[in-house]
Amino acid sequence: MIKEMIVKQSELETLSKEELARAAAALFPAAFGQKPRLDHLQDPENWGSTTFVQVKAASQEVLTPAVYGQAIGQVVGSAVRDAEDRLAGKIQQIAQEVTALGVSANLALKGVSDLTDAARPPLDEVEGLVRNAVAAAFKPLQESLNAAPAEIQRQVVEASPRELKSVEEVFDLPGEKGEVEVWGPRGEIDPDYIFNPQLLRMALKALELRDNFWLFGERGTGKTQFAMQLAARLGRKIFRVSFDRTMERLDFLGGGGVENGDTVGVWQDGVVLLAMRTPGAICLLDEVARGKPEYLVALNALLEPGGTYTIPITGEVVNRAPGMIFIAADNTDGNGDETGRYTNANQMDSSFLDRFAFSEEVLFLPVQQEVDLLIRKGADPALAKKLVDMINVCRAKVGAVDGPVEPPSLRQVMAFVRYYGSDTDEMVFKRTIINKSSSMSAEALLQIFTSQWEV
Repeated sequence: MIKEMIVKQSELETLSKEELARAAAALFPAAFGQKPRLDHLQDPENWGSTTFVQVKAASQEVLTPAVYGQAIGQVVGSAVRDAEDRLAGKIQQIAQEVTALGVSANLALKGVSDLTDAARPPLDEVEGLVRNAVAAAFKPLQESLNAAPAEIQRQVVEASPRELKSVEEVFDLPGEKGEVEVWGPRGEIDPDYIFNPQLLRMALKALELRDNFWLFGERGTGKTQFAMQLAARLGRKIFRVSFDRTMERLDFLGGGGVENGDTVGVWQDGVVLLAMRTPGAICLLDEVARGKPEYLVALNALLEPGGTYTIPITGEVVNRAPGMIFIAADNTDGNGDETGRYTNANQMDSSFLDRFAFSEEVLFLPVQQEVDLLIRKGADPALAKKLVDMINVCRAKVGAVDGPVEPPSLRQVMAFVRYYGSDTDEMVFKRTIINKSSSMSAEALLQIFTSQWEV
């Protein structure tokens, strides 16, 4: 250690503790973590032959999150230790005052009360000091991250803590094994949604591997709800794109926008790119087979594990955020519709389908689970059982000469339950189910109702 100091005490006192910590972390990264107290940095002896100009310059240097985290630790630790010292002195003073009150029981009780009241201000002061120190220390880090390259932001997000909880607790599935990462506060939970354990296990594995997957099945089986409730319970943001034949590329990817009346070089993200930028997001491609194949091919590069998209107007490269995946939900498995019921569903390109790790059919709930669900929605047990039996007859007759083109959906059945009793059973059935079905299904549905229902 050089005794003839270049930096002076008076000069060091012009810098804040945050600046001193930043400078020390930049100039002496190896030794910095070994310094037990921040006040050592206010001693010129610890700066060797370093000039104040060097210290001042280093105090403004932008550090990596890891190194700056050490600096934050020093600041917070220093604030806590200073507060603890002040608290210890205050408590000692209070203890002396209590001792002076004597051994009288009444005085002792009064002394304890005084101690409690008198100790509160320093405890509040400790909390305030720590809170202020943390806020002040993180402010420049947050500002630098806002302007940091995408790679720095990605590293910080990857390192951010996520809570690990049991699958049993998160999804209300007694006896289900394993743990899962929860990314944040829960979204809007439907307490009546019933998860299929086998499908859930596959989905959680896909989230772990960052694999996309495809759900297909009849309308009303809960494909969309599965994705929505999966995201809600895991604290993940969900971005939904509902495809149809009129949707163009700019509707889901984005396009030129207007800023202060100027359209030159202005870009506005579509739903898919917003999802791409959001860590842990789920992008739901709903009824994706209804989209135009020539536009869907633009998604191929984004569906890759390290997917990217280059914005044509600005040249910015958007990288797929950590933990982000795509879920496709459709009535078909992407290979076209052979039933004639989903005439707007296109045959998907094999290169598009290959970017989904697995495809799973979502089936209707077992009879008893559907009955229990309708009971929770307000139906009495007898009505719930009668409804489920009738709906299953409709499902079994789909495609038959005297059958409907498609059965009532579970949403329509729930609507029947809500309006049950407002008119005759047949009129409620017509309004909530038949009038919302195709003309080719209406007559068959009415025949099934009159034959199955006791009017």
